[in-house]
Amino acid sequence: AGLIARLYTLDPQTLNNKYSLSYLHKLNQLVAEKIELSIPFNHCIVGEAAFNHKAGVHTKAILNNSRTYEAINPTDFDLSRSILINHKLTGKNSINHRAIQLGLNLNNFQIQAITQTIKNLADRQQLTLENVDEILFSSQKNM
Repeated sequence: AGLIARLYTLDPQTLNNKYSLSYLHKLNQLVAEKIELSIPFNHCIVGEAAFNHKAGVHTKAILNNSRTYEAINPTDFDLSRSILINHKLTGKNSINHRAIQLGLNLNNFQIQAITQTIKNLADRQQLTLENVDEILFSSQKNM
């Protein structure tokens, strides 16, 4: 995957035209299983964290322009990007993005308060995306 990643950064169009990039992830998994080797979580393209984004400033940049931190377009490899918001490093832009995805109309004050609530809860317990969604929906109801 490392070689493919490097070639992709040089000429993504040629690589897309010449190879079925969507099979790379499955091929890597198959090879790893056969040789009984695990794929590092942070391995480029095929690692489980390859297109996951977590910290506040980092996710804001990704939301504004994904090329800021991604030289590789995950959709070219039939993969998707994840903005993780259920942790203590989350930022208001990520929370606002999730609220918009859910069709909620929250003001900046509410988003800041919700973000702080999530950070505080995440310090004490593990949160799921469903927990965050519940907090967002309950904030909408309390308007």
